[in-house]
Amino acid sequence: MRGKKFKFPVRDSDFKYPECSNPICLGGCVLVARKPQGVAVRDSKDKKKSKTTMFFTNLEWEHFLAGIRNGEFEPIANSARK
Repeated sequence: MRGKKFKFPVRDSDFKYPECSNPICLGGCVLVARKPQGVAVRDSKDKKKSKTTMFFTNLEWEHFLAGIRNGEFEPIANSARK
């Protein structure tokens, strides 16, 4: 899949703003747009007209979420809190 650029149409209104009371995410959040074709991810602080959007297949996204659930990113989270 990565041989060609994976991309699909996505609008600003497709991105959902997460509800977050944690002070760590008050500076910005990751916006996620789930579509049948896959998942698009964008930084909420990116105010440029040509917003940078990363695209993932549904399988890639499921593997990413499984990594979160399995604690594969804990060292990153712990170092950010220091």
